[in-house]
Amino acid sequence: MTIADYQALGACRSMGELDYIQLLDGVHQLVTAPSVLVWNRLNTHISHRMCRLIAKREG
Repeated sequence: MTIADYQALGACRSMGELDYIQLLDGVHQLVTAPSVLVWNRLNTHISHRMCRLIAKREG
């Protein structure tokens, strides 16, 4: 389910790791300039999976 699907159901949902990855992938495809991320120390922001994704994009 997407965030829009949850909103249509009236459910409140926070973003998880996959949601952040999909958001970054979407921004990466739309924006031709470098992006700056400001993260806090939330688990989904500093996970190994997220760090690998960001490292692939930094090159």
